[in-house]
Amino acid sequence: MPLLEEDPTRLRRPRGIASHFGDITVETMYRQLSGRAETGLIHKLGPGLCAATTWPPTPLA
Repeated sequence: MPLLEEDPTRLRRPRGIASHFGDITVETMYRQLSGRAETGLIHKLGPGLCAATTWPPTPLA
């Protein structure tokens, strides 16, 4: 997903990604992101948070 690859460490929310595309519903975006997370293309970091890169298991400072 090119939007996530622009800044791979930036945390993104499905609502923000959906609004970027304009013609996609939030529910559809959740399904697409979940599918991509299952295949390893993106990483879900928590409820409603995803990024294109993995994050360390330690809390961020």
